[in-house]
Amino acid sequence: MKLYQALLPLAAAMALAGCQGRGTAEGVIGQAEGVISQVKDQAAVSAPNELKQAEATLAHMKQNYEEREYQAVIDEVPQFNAQIEAMKTTATANNAAAAEWNSLNTEVPKVIENPNSTHSTPTIATEPNVIIIMLVELLTDTMPP
Repeated sequence: MKLYQALLPLAAAMALAGCQGRGTAEGVIGQAEGVISQVKDQAAVSAPNELKQAEATLAHMKQNYEEREYQAVIDEVPQFNAQIEAMKTTATANNAAAAEWNSLNTEVPKVIENPNSTHSTPTIATEPNVIIIMLVELLTDTMPP
């Protein structure tokens, strides 16, 4: 995911903060816009709330720039970086959950259609507990071969 790579230019901008003028603030905003444009499509699906927070911070940075509050723009870089990091973390977790769901979505119907092909649990359910045990075994990968 490009989110982690997006933090590096902003870290470099922080190092240049010794100049703390209009040019530095302008560079920070340009890099933040670049980060958002790189990850926007993917983050809109996998971390929409975090994307909105980062976009709000960027909008606030732009407002501070227009008000000639250049130091305020620079001061918001750590917050923006933290929001990008949170976006990365959330996107990674959501992508892993989606992959797990996709796996279950394809495997569970196969087991239900042909239960004897994948494990040795009895398929004649005399009680509802047998079906529950079968699903628990499937979901925890503890089924005997």
